Amino acid sequence: MISFSGGMPSPKNGLIYLVLIVARISTVHQDKRTVFFRSHISIGGSVSHIVMIQTEVRDLEAIRQATRRLQLPEPTFDEVQLFSERKTGWAIQLRDWRYPVVANLESGRVDFDNYGGRWGKQQELDQFLQRYAVEAAVIQARKQGHSTTEQTLADGSIKLLIQVGGVS
Repeated sequence: MISFSGGMPSPKNGLIYLVLIVARISTVHQDKRTVFFRSHISIGGSVSHIVMIQTEVRDLEAIRQATRRLQLPEPTFDEVQLFSERKTGWAIQLRDWRYPVVANLESGRVDFDNYGGRWGKQQELDQFLQRYAVEAAVIQARKQGHSTTEQTLADGSIKLLIQVGGVS
């Protein structure tokens, strides 16, 4: 959810812009539950600070949008056999991965087995999670009546501009 603690900043010319840059590089911790993205947040055009955003995969529509944008097969709800265990959730088949990634929307957890990259490149998972984070932010912004503009940067990061407030 997009929210501001301490109230909304004062708009200039009736407009507030929130710029979120979702870096292409993510860190998946050993427990495979938490994904962090390094992001730069700016309000009104100047970068105010760098934050770490914890991303939990809980939004089915954002999963579907991410798979469409990446031209991956439509996710399916199923019990999936990973190498040594079975998981139930939304199965997302990444490019050239032996086993799908399984998203549990209740816990936000993402389970996968790529055998240290031998059964699937980590960058494919990182790309999906990055796209998921952007799609989830766009969906929430639009639900709140805000407009969004997206730009892919040279380093693979995605710059998401959210217009909060008045109409230009």
